[in-house]
Amino acid sequence: MQEEADSIFGPPEKRVNMSAEELSEVINGDFIKQFPYTNAVIQETNRVLPVAGMLDGQLTKDLVIGGHYYRKKTVIIALTRVAALRSCPTSEPFKFKPERWIECTAEERRLHDKMAWGFVSMTT
Repeated sequence: MQEEADSIFGPPEKRVNMSAEELSEVINGDFIKQFPYTNAVIQETNRVLPVAGMLDGQLTKDLVIGGHYYRKKTVIIALTRVAALRSCPTSEPFKFKPERWIECTAEERRLHDKMAWGFVSMTT
């Protein structure tokens, strides 16, 4: 991450006296493309230790999920960390490996994104 920051902002001794405005001018608006490894670290951190380890909600209508019927007002609880670890489409799901977000296939990325529930509001 330090190498990535240095490549964008210059070495620490150069940017130590930069103003917030000068630093923000360097960022081109596409953080994910400009800081791919930093983004991968953030995604992997949220996968291994999500902000919300559990999400819950109450159904607002009857619903069928995977062939199972759930009535309106049923409380649904999602264990996000368990789901992210068990559903990790790449090898070594229990290992902290930010590279998995950069080196993954399109299908693996789709599955990773599907499990990234840390900041999502669940509505039904």
